[in-house]
Amino acid sequence: MSAFAVNEMVDETMANAVRVHTVEKGHDVAKHSVIAFGGAAPLHVARLVDKLGIDCFIIPKNAGVGSAVGFLQAPVSYEVVRSLHMPLNDLDHSRIDQIFHEMQEEALGVVKAGQATAL
Repeated sequence: MSAFAVNEMVDETMANAVRVHTVEKGHDVAKHSVIAFGGAAPLHVARLVDKLGIDCFIIPKNAGVGSAVGFLQAPVSYEVVRSLHMPLNDLDHSRIDQIFHEMQEEALGVVKAGQATAL
């Protein structure tokens, strides 16, 4: 499959997502403009607005770092995740309690490591 074909599939997927969400809210996207931000937005925006019947798009200065800026402004979070595969008829409650305790200790360690110290 060519790079153009892959790009076309990505653009169509994005256009379909916009269509679904705007129809749900009763909006006519053709009456709006698109602001392209994020690393690959300038690559996709022209085809996207064409597919959606939108006449205007804007690529702001430094558009490629828009997602990074959002990432830096997002609240800090941390997730502790484990998987445990066992048949329900062999359910080991003590093993589950042990895993939850380990997860709690891991999360507590992360929180403590991130605490500010007094000057």
